[in-house]
Amino acid sequence: MSPVSRNLLLLFLLFSFLAVKAGGPDLRKRVQLLVREPSTPKQDSLLQLAIDEAQKTGRDDYRMRLYHLWSFMKVQQSDYARGIAYAKKAVDIGFSSPQLKNDVSFRDALVQLVLAYGYMGKADSSWYWIDYAIPLCRDRDLFNHSLLLSLSGVRESERGRMRESGNCFDQAIALAKKTSNPHDDVMALFNKAELLLSQGDWGGALSVATSFQDRLDDPALGSVPEDPVVRMPFMFRNAKHSLYRTLAMAYFNLSDIDDACYYQSKIVDAYKARENYRYLPYVWCDLAEMETFRSPVDKVKHIYDSCRQLIKDYAGSNEIPFHSFYYTGGWLAEKEGRYGEAVALYTRASEQPASQISISVPAILRVYTTTGNYVAADSLIRHVNSSAKVKDAFFRILFFKEQAALLEKRGQHAPARDKWLDYYRLRDSLHNAARYYMVLEVERKFYTKEKEKELDTAIAGQEAQKRLLQQRRRTIILLLAGAVLLTGLCFLLYRFYRARKTQAQLLAKKNHQVETLVRELHHRVKNNLQVVSSLMALQVSRLDDDNARKALEEGRSRVDAMALIHQKLYMDEELAAVDMQVYLQTLATMLAGSYGYANENVSINVTLKQPLLDLDQAMPLGLMINELLSNVFKHSFPVTADPHVQLSLTEENNRLILRIADNGPGVADIAVLEKSNSFGFKLIRLLTTQLNGTMQIAVENGLIFTIEMERPA
Repeated sequence: MSPVSRNLLLLFLLFSFLAVKAGGPDLRKRVQLLVREPSTPKQDSLLQLAIDEAQKTGRDDYRMRLYHLWSFMKVQQSDYARGIAYAKKAVDIGFSSPQLKNDVSFRDALVQLVLAYGYMGKADSSWYWIDYAIPLCRDRDLFNHSLLLSLSGVRESERGRMRESGNCFDQAIALAKKTSNPHDDVMALFNKAELLLSQGDWGGALSVATSFQDRLDDPALGSVPEDPVVRMPFMFRNAKHSLYRTLAMAYFNLSDIDDACYYQSKIVDAYKARENYRYLPYVWCDLAEMETFRSPVDKVKHIYDSCRQLIKDYAGSNEIPFHSFYYTGGWLAEKEGRYGEAVALYTRASEQPASQISISVPAILRVYTTTGNYVAADSLIRHVNSSAKVKDAFFRILFFKEQAALLEKRGQHAPARDKWLDYYRLRDSLHNAARYYMVLEVERKFYTKEKEKELDTAIAGQEAQKRLLQQRRRTIILLLAGAVLLTGLCFLLYRFYRARKTQAQLLAKKNHQVETLVRELHHRVKNNLQVVSSLMALQVSRLDDDNARKALEEGRSRVDAMALIHQKLYMDEELAAVDMQVYLQTLATMLAGSYGYANENVSINVTLKQPLLDLDQAMPLGLMINELLSNVFKHSFPVTADPHVQLSLTEENNRLILRIADNGPGVADIAVLEKSNSFGFKLIRLLTTQLNGTMQIAVENGLIFTIEMERPA
């Protein structure tokens, strides 16, 4: 077998299939060149030529699959922007034909687009396509439906709706069991473990991963029986590697480096065995990153240099946009005393979108400590303490350690001693958690075997007892049948009544707990936003630059508008919707007072069939009103003798109409205003598009802004 990676072989099968159907000799030559071509840029060029050939022959179905494949390749290479672009092209081709839109390859392309947006961190776009694709897959595409339900579970979890998230994952697992491919069962559970990883529940992820580890003995998991030419999704079904990756990351974030490296090395060995040198650098760099916590420089350098050579040979580049690649390079630069280069590489590592935890941030603090750059170190600590990263246990272990070293070097021994205690306490707790889950897994397997033995013994005893009592049962069964049936029925009715009663009590208690938690969530979000607003206010007071002060004040106004919504949510009876009459009156009063005007300068009119709007629409609507009213107070009122602004929110034919009119001097040219590149107008246009709305500007005794948008059913 020639040294060609698995993905190139799949491409060869795909292009051979296209060449046979299209009958193009040029396409056959391009396939031969593609198989021999190790350069990623040249491979992309040949792939584009194949797409052009498919377009000339009128085979849009081939083009759709080719773009899907190209998107998959780019996502594997961490080139998420082009991965999204190619997935969108595949979907657009499917939309162009009713026949293609009903084809399974179109649904595959939709799911690839969802995944590409998710890898890029564009949650809103990913969720939009999830809602679009699920009805298309329901009842006729178990694989894609299961995968979309898993992604919906992630979405519900991010919204704080944990019960709905669990239901989505349970449904996804149930659908995966109905497919003919055993990979799907494992992948559905793997997705649940990945969610726990993303939430920082490393122990929970480890528990889920080890619960289905023994399923990997199934011979069917060693190969993919479906033809990748027919369907693209089967290319990324690889349950074993997914499981090993989950175990490696779980142990790594539980600070169990030895086990993490063990499972990551199994993935590396599998890529080497398949001669998959194009994607080997990605998994190998992950191993190098883990090895930096336990291995000498020579071993890490060997892995890093080998990866760079593979990247140069197969990608035609000197680097890959991957967290582990930059982190390992920064670590080696730090060990060799090239501190400026180390900070630059660590920073690039922390900026990569796919990195779950930026362990390079503590590394940057370590370099600052080594070089005595205490100003930069203090700034970094303040930044980290104000971010969400501090919630992650493994990150905090690394950061506490570097903070303690910094304090020690600065001669602050008492604070350093306290920080060292924090470090050791947290590190020991994670080590204990890792050991607990390992012991728990051993106990589970032992317990299972013991129960199986007990069950076999019980079954044998039951069979013997059955033979002894068979004759006696025949004589009395008719007499007891009626009594047993009646007794059993009464018992079941009683149990049913008790269960329903208990269930109702538990449900009421859980509903109250959930309501309390949701209110607390909104309260904390409001408090956090107010903290941000206060920090911005303090910063404004220290700025001499008028433009900077103005920008911060505008930003603070937007933060206050968002905080006000969360305040209304936790104070009102309705937890998921906002009373727009009360909210707009409060927002207008707050803004007027901040600019030195009275309530009489603003009139509010809200006429809606249902005055409550959900958070997804109320938040962007509040931001738009904040921008428009602020614009009136800043530009129209100061030059108006008797300033007044009218704000109305009405509803016609299931569409919301927002109208803001002032009695100011207006503008000379509306076209110039409509094309304004100021941040405020850019934000208004963006929010209008987000709400599927349109905006009109008119001058009539002042400026009039009218925005129409859809109201969700």
